[in-house]
Amino acid sequence: MERVANHFLDGRDDVDPAAGQWGGERLYYPIGTDMAIIKSPDSQDVLVEGLHSFLMYMVQLNKKEEFDRLWKWAKTYMQYQDGPWKGYFAWKLDAAGNRLGETPASGSEPFIATALFFAAHRWGNGGGIFNYEAEAQAILDTMIHKEEMNGGVINGVKNAFTETPWGPIINFVPYYDAANSTGGSYPTAAFYRLWQLWDSDAGDRQYWARATTAAREFWHRAADPATGLLPERAEFSGAPRAQEGRDYYGHDNWFTHSNISIDYEWFAEDEWEPQEMAKVLRFFATQNPIYDHYTLAGQPFSQYHSNVGHLAAIAGGGIILSSDDSRLFAQRLWDSSPPTGQWRFSTGLLYMMGFMEASGMYRVW
Repeated sequence: MERVANHFLDGRDDVDPAAGQWGGERLYYPIGTDMAIIKSPDSQDVLVEGLHSFLMYMVQLNKKEEFDRLWKWAKTYMQYQDGPWKGYFAWKLDAAGNRLGETPASGSEPFIATALFFAAHRWGNGGGIFNYEAEAQAILDTMIHKEEMNGGVINGVKNAFTETPWGPIINFVPYYDAANSTGGSYPTAAFYRLWQLWDSDAGDRQYWARATTAAREFWHRAADPATGLLPERAEFSGAPRAQEGRDYYGHDNWFTHSNISIDYEWFAEDEWEPQEMAKVLRFFATQNPIYDHYTLAGQPFSQYHSNVGHLAAIAGGGIILSSDDSRLFAQRLWDSSPPTGQWRFSTGLLYMMGFMEASGMYRVW
């Protein structure tokens, strides 16, 4: 695991992207003496999904310096400190800290908050922005009390969770109509289950209990009964959200396998989850090659073969199983090499997560 992490932390840079000469490994870039960013090589942007992923990876790997550098940059540039968005994190910036995308992406705040809780429990709290637990608590409060804090829906800004007939479910973007649906990979029941224990407000702890149940039941409704595949975008009912044309299984919800399997690995409270992962691995074990995109019924409709990030996501999902299929994908992951080149950003995030799960290093602190 250390070798994989160092590939992205200390690996070589690209030769000359302006000339189309790719091949680098690094995603982590120190900024000055006390900050750092995770940069997407192809666009040179800093995306919040890179931040939330690497904060989690660094606390799991006991890399406090890297964690603190990333957190300081995010707190300084990425998190809104005033206005209706206060407490949320902008989803895209340039490397100088200029915001290129104003809205947050609701799926990132839960990872950031949980990584901060883990940091507090593993390393202890410091002062100011390094009082990790206080910062995590503030993010939890923002996600479910933003409208109350703002005195209503101001400029379209909403809570990150929407109250539905099935309970509170995380939305796609807490902004106008985008708050009326979710992404297949956005629910993270394992995190909500932890917040039932760690939120400082007793009433909010009950809220997170309802959100945990709602997330698990959403997965039940959204997964195809034969293949186990979930849609990139979905109604809160679990139905694929066809109007955006993303009612298929694709890149944006490969992380779903990790979210489901970790919930069972940490808590083992929903026996549907290993059954679901068995379906998913059985389906992909029959695919040669594995493609990037599928209908939920399992029909490929992409010309592209899948990358090593997808392989890692599938293998990570299999950690809660003891089966020929789980061993098959674990071996394939072990035999693979970390991604390099122009498109290593999203692939690299998935690769790190899959390896962390498969190695048993993704744990509760």
